[in-house]
Amino acid sequence: MSIKKSLAAGALALALPMPAMAATDFKINGFANAGFAWVDSDETYLFSDKDGSFNESSFMGLQMRFAPNVDVPISFVTQLIARGRDDWNLEADWAYVNWQATEDFSINVGRVKLPVFLISEAYDVGVTYPWIAPPEEIYGFANVPFSAMTGFSLDYNHFFDETWINAKFFMGRDNMSIPTMGTTIPGEITRMYGAAFSFGTESLELRASVSSVDFSMNIADAISGLPIAQAGQAEAGAAIMESTALLSLLNAATAGNTTAQDSLATLGIEQAAYPAAESATIGDLREAYLAGQFNQSLFAAIPNGIGEAEFYSAGMRYDGDRVFFMTEAARRSVRGLPFPDSTTGFVTLGYRFNKMMPHLTYSVHESEDSILVNQSQASAILGLRYDIEPWAALKFEAQYTELGDDNIRDHGPLTGSALPSTGLFNELPALDTFTGDVPDELIKLQVAYTMVF
Repeated sequence: MSIKKSLAAGALALALPMPAMAATDFKINGFANAGFAWVDSDETYLFSDKDGSFNESSFMGLQMRFAPNVDVPISFVTQLIARGRDDWNLEADWAYVNWQATEDFSINVGRVKLPVFLISEAYDVGVTYPWIAPPEEIYGFANVPFSAMTGFSLDYNHFFDETWINAKFFMGRDNMSIPTMGTTIPGEITRMYGAAFSFGTESLELRASVSSVDFSMNIADAISGLPIAQAGQAEAGAAIMESTALLSLLNAATAGNTTAQDSLATLGIEQAAYPAAESATIGDLREAYLAGQFNQSLFAAIPNGIGEAEFYSAGMRYDGDRVFFMTEAARRSVRGLPFPDSTTGFVTLGYRFNKMMPHLTYSVHESEDSILVNQSQASAILGLRYDIEPWAALKFEAQYTELGDDNIRDHGPLTGSALPSTGLFNELPALDTFTGDVPDELIKLQVAYTMVF
């Protein structure tokens, strides 16, 4: 039985747009995921390390629909979700008013889910796909750091005898935060709009989307406020003060000041060594000054302000009685702010044996044109899904990830230098090179139980 057909107990209601549900006064659906993840690294990868984590893939949510009058095509929809990775803070993932204008056309106003990728709207409903979580290289926040917006969407659905078509247009704005370089940089989406188009049959779906985003962020302020940045500036300032004080003592001692001579003697510097000590101290002072100036110029080269981004994606999913096949590719282009362009994609093949479906995925993320962060990496995921019930499944995964090639900076104060990949490691960089000390490869093991109710 296919994943899609296995949702007879109500899971389909969670994955489909709400207008597809039968009109009722009040309806509640729920979904949950309980998982454990472990990686063979001391450094944190996403939300896990060698100690393991129960939070990375664990969450619980409720979706509620209220129709004040079943004879009026207006309903109120909200989806509340709490994630372990967010310290189980409850948030409204969806919260909108739906007007079913015609049999095929509906309008949603409020906080709506963004249909950026093929399964974006069913991302939290684990029974609808084979993995514990969709491939992070394309679906993770490192690629698209938002999943919903406040605005409106226009949905068109039409069913033929054996096929269907769907078209969506959306526009809005929202706040966002980008997890990068071991910190989270807040920002604001000042305008977002896009469209998605799908065509399919009972077992096949083809989809394409395009989105445009205008956003503002104070990147330099966020980075310069990091403890590692403040420590670097403080270290340079302390070195300048120390060298300046020592140089003053040397000058006074050379002029015959006995107090200065005694002070230098306690430091192990005798009169015969004054010229060499003075030369070395001048060198130290110059080095400390240049380090401080370099950090300042580095932060000055990181712009604050307005950026623009475009997202393009295309994908296909085939979910037959035995074979599951899915592939998707996406492109991100960024202008105005120093985040990298990226090309991402994955391919998954699975085969069912009664209640079990082993599957294999290859996923890749290629970063381009950045002076700050290089997240290039590729992953191979071997997984097994076991359907306990039509509404519940147990999943196991083993993942091997290898970080990508260096990027060569073509602008900024580090022009011409290599920017090694840190992949999706949550690692603070060294601010003189913006590189992190992370392994070139890792193994990740996961197990999870997922259900709808």
